[in-house]
Amino acid sequence: MKEIFYDLAELLKVHPHARRNELTIAPFGDNVNAAIHRTDLLQVLLNLTINALQCSPLAHRVEVYGKRIEPSAPRPFLQAAAHTHFLCAEDFPREAELVGLSVQDNGPGMPPEMLARIFEPYYTTKPPGQGTGLGLSIVRRLIFQARGGIHVYSHPGEGTVFTIYLPVRK
Repeated sequence: MKEIFYDLAELLKVHPHARRNELTIAPFGDNVNAAIHRTDLLQVLLNLTINALQCSPLAHRVEVYGKRIEPSAPRPFLQAAAHTHFLCAEDFPREAELVGLSVQDNGPGMPPEMLARIFEPYYTTKPPGQGTGLGLSIVRRLIFQARGGIHVYSHPGEGTVFTIYLPVRK
């Protein structure tokens, strides 16, 4: 898992928005592997991080971090709550050991009507000509193929947190 965070940092060094914003990629401390192909995980983290870097015309902070979630740990992301959206594969292992990987920003956040649509193919919040609307639908597909889930918290004026939950590879 540590290598993915290193690769992500290296790839983002050349992104123009990474230079404008404060980007922190915290190393994953645990020696754990998620049950997803390495390039798929890198694609997911790149899409989420680039979206976070591009979400505001003003300089802001973006953090990428991860944690291991033991089978007995509480799972509040499974409960519906205001300003959140959770999607998961049909066979998502709700009581298994998981890896949670988050991309958090303090950008403008999203209103509920936008949050409900962000995983739709071709839906974009970017100005015309600046986005295809495919990034988050690709993230969703890759996470679902790995039997994972995606939790999004976003509130206008408070930023957004995307957390992907993946089963641990034994």
